[in-house]
Amino acid sequence: MPTRSFWVDFVENHWQRKPGIFKNLMPTPIATAEEMFGAMRASFARPQTEATSVYVDGRHLTAAEHGAFAPSDADRDVSAYLARCAPEQEICMVIYKLQELFPDAWLRARDFLHELYGLVGMPTHANLEVFFGRYSGTPRGPHRDEANNISFILQGKKTYLLWPEEYFAQRGVATGTLGGQSWPRDLREPGLLERFRKDAIVLEAEPGDVLFWPYTYWHTVEAHPEEPTFVLHITLYNRPRAAVLAEVLAGVLQQLPGAGERIDSWGPFPGGVTRPVAPPTQVLGAFDMLRSSLEPEFVQALLTDQWMRHVSGYGFDTLPPRKQDVLPSTAGKVRTDDRYPLAWQSADGHVHVWSNGHRLSVPQTEAVLGFLGQVNSGEWLAVELRERSPLETLIQELHAVRALEWRAEA
Repeated sequence: MPTRSFWVDFVENHWQRKPGIFKNLMPTPIATAEEMFGAMRASFARPQTEATSVYVDGRHLTAAEHGAFAPSDADRDVSAYLARCAPEQEICMVIYKLQELFPDAWLRARDFLHELYGLVGMPTHANLEVFFGRYSGTPRGPHRDEANNISFILQGKKTYLLWPEEYFAQRGVATGTLGGQSWPRDLREPGLLERFRKDAIVLEAEPGDVLFWPYTYWHTVEAHPEEPTFVLHITLYNRPRAAVLAEVLAGVLQQLPGAGERIDSWGPFPGGVTRPVAPPTQVLGAFDMLRSSLEPEFVQALLTDQWMRHVSGYGFDTLPPRKQDVLPSTAGKVRTDDRYPLAWQSADGHVHVWSNGHRLSVPQTEAVLGFLGQVNSGEWLAVELRERSPLETLIQELHAVRALEWRAEA
């Protein structure tokens, strides 16, 4: 992973300042194209249709059209997949929230970001995304996102074109905004991109390269339409304060009684009103409940829990699924990575532990407290899993969320 000296120089010269391309930064790739092809397969099995975007010959397909481009068991590799699904078409596919499909990518991204977070702080949101395809250019054309972007070229060559935030506005190019993303509406017209290409920052990227651009920069990509490409992105979001705090408040409100009840209507509004009237009783009652529920200690506990989940999850919106295997009922040794210590707190006869975006709770016992007092050292710690106990439950839960390593006793 990059050294601290690299990150110090990166923050001074690039973070929130300007794009850059970094050669030979990683001794081994953060992921492989084969692993990403496996993630593609898994993505089409997800129930969320918005988790994948597919463009064919520049057209954004509807969710109903995705099935025709799902990898099959007969597709032994990317070449076989493209020969079957898009033999003569350009195809671009985006897989969102990769961490849900490929836990190892999330763990590697966390290691990659560790030193950077120590310098710039925890982002409001983070995600992993994969861009795959065989296409000549970004289907949407030049655009901006709400995220600072770190990109890893896994397969194929790409040319990145970037422009500063005010570039197009200064030239009178109309822009639009949708879902926080802005793009020049007219830049897909024939010849217009070439008009502005001469002023672009051009980054020529090949496998092994790592790129960065701040969220303020417009960007688009050019590639060879006959060469498959895989790119993994770490997106670190920059969002308006009100939007971020609204999400925090929503998390608090979801813990209140009746939060899941649905509201069909506020009721009829009286006609002929010429002066302000009081809101419906449902609204007044909801705020009365809110005022009575938001005791300072209660709110503090909810916010602390939200924050610790966010921090221990390294700011990622969603997390890898829990492991399904169970540690054997035997003696063994466990250890944590001391870069990611377990945070814990005793309250009301229980111990609450935060790790990797999860909160785990078990009854407080001397064995649990003794374990937590030692496990953050990073050294191997002998444990006994032969009988059900709060400690055994805690260790199994920590294993399920990938918070510790296990080694059976010889």
